[in-house]
Amino acid sequence: MEEISKTTILQPLTLIQKSTDNSKEPEEDICVCLFCEHTEKNEKDNKKILSHIFYAHRLIISDAHEIADLKEYLAYWKEQFKAQTIEEFCTTMLLKQLPDGTKTENDEKYYLLADIVPRDKEIRIKLQKKLIEKALERHQFERSDKNFIRGCLFCRQQIPTTRYDYIEHLYSKHFLQLGRPENLVFVDELIDFIEEKLEAKICIYCEKIFKDRATLKEHMRKKGHKKINPDIKAYDRFFMINYKIKEDSSAQVSERKLPFIQKRNSEEDEEKVIFCNDDQEWSEWNEKENEILIICLFCSHKSENFDAILSHMQEVHKFNYEQVTVNFNFYQKVKLINYIRRKIHLKQCLSCEENFENHEMLLNHLNNENHLVCDLKSFDKPEFFFPTFEDDTFLCHLDSFNDEEDEMSEDSFGPVVSEDRNLTINEDAEMLSREKFIEI
Repeated sequence: MEEISKTTILQPLTLIQKSTDNSKEPEEDICVCLFCEHTEKNEKDNKKILSHIFYAHRLIISDAHEIADLKEYLAYWKEQFKAQTIEEFCTTMLLKQLPDGTKTENDEKYYLLADIVPRDKEIRIKLQKKLIEKALERHQFERSDKNFIRGCLFCRQQIPTTRYDYIEHLYSKHFLQLGRPENLVFVDELIDFIEEKLEAKICIYCEKIFKDRATLKEHMRKKGHKKINPDIKAYDRFFMINYKIKEDSSAQVSERKLPFIQKRNSEEDEEKVIFCNDDQEWSEWNEKENEILIICLFCSHKSENFDAILSHMQEVHKFNYEQVTVNFNFYQKVKLINYIRRKIHLKQCLSCEENFENHEMLLNHLNNENHLVCDLKSFDKPEFFFPTFEDDTFLCHLDSFNDEEDEMSEDSFGPVVSEDRNLTINEDAEMLSREKFIEI
């Protein structure tokens, strides 16, 4: 009977087993007040415990949001205040008001604990170094771990591979931009965070809530919201570039800089940032901050002016964009641009679909054979709703360029419906688009 009981299945099994070692209860993650035994759950902003410390003990902790581990920080100072008085470490302030803002006639005493005190600065740096070491250790593990397996957030395909390949799958198959894999850390938690938002039908970029998953997916696709918003601080801890040592009180420990959408204030800030990709990447981004360039549909010519690009295409490539698209609606123009981009990248003729060895031969063929004319049936397909290149600035100018034309169309043919609510893009066509998509 004992042998039978050991092999009896008492609960349902899953294909992917998680650790069921319950030998140790997980330690409760709480912060303890540094003056009393009041506790609060250790949260991201820790507003509750900081509010208690201020209202109950009138202590203000300077730049508390920059402390790497507030739980250990409070525990450290709790021990210090047992042996020494608060005045020995804190700046005393006298104000004629209570913590709730009520005015008083008598002076009320408040305290400020800041890193101008050497011991406070020392513990802050120590905690920050500890956090960096933890991030580095986890980053190294995620780079070398070959046993990662997880279902895709979208197609639910089980991907038994590395975390890097998983991130690449999300980008190449579903166009979800979480950043370069080598720049990410705590990837498991990041994916959990994204999955929670998707299951709650919340856009990961603008955080709007939608009634169903289909509407959310359509919103993220149309608005280009399949990426991380740099203004949402919750994402900061998942990027290695945000881990650095604070050198003085004016520096920010967790300055929010995402690898692919980072803004920098000065060259000195650049030198302090660790884990940058390379100088070329940063210089390229610096150029993009100052100007937004539009690229020709057929060659690498760039210009800040949309009209100048149209003139260039007409003069150099004999392609009159205005004439070609005169009878096209907005969505047909989008699909035409994406179609041309894809064909040029694949070195394939727009009309006869002949392949060429290099870009120059293709352009000569297009001009000599007059194959710049695109048949509507060739590109007016759902698969060309998806851009070939990420952040194609040519597409951004279609609205402003056709404002007058759109107003005339509305007057002549009635209101223009942007998109039927019941319209669903054919999944086979979408998959075809993803297969043909090539990352540049």
